[in-house]
Amino acid sequence: MNLKLEILRELDAAKGLLIPEPRLQRDLVIITGTAISTIELRDALSELKEKKYISGVDPDLGGPAKWMITDQGRAAFQNAV
Repeated sequence: MNLKLEILRELDAAKGLLIPEPRLQRDLVIITGTAISTIELRDALSELKEKKYISGVDPDLGGPAKWMITDQGRAAFQNAV
């Protein structure tokens, strides 16, 4: 399983909507059938963010981070599948 590719797949399926990190993690576990730790998820999200494949919103009021795919990420995802 390629976690970063699965993240891009899930965010692409959201059609531009922001996905809360806990929901993303839960959905990835269901789809892959593999336990994904918060550390693994955040490492993958960090790498994707550095490449500008995703963008995130860290809420100021203490809620979960929310993520969405960027145009650059969508192009990278489409080239990978």
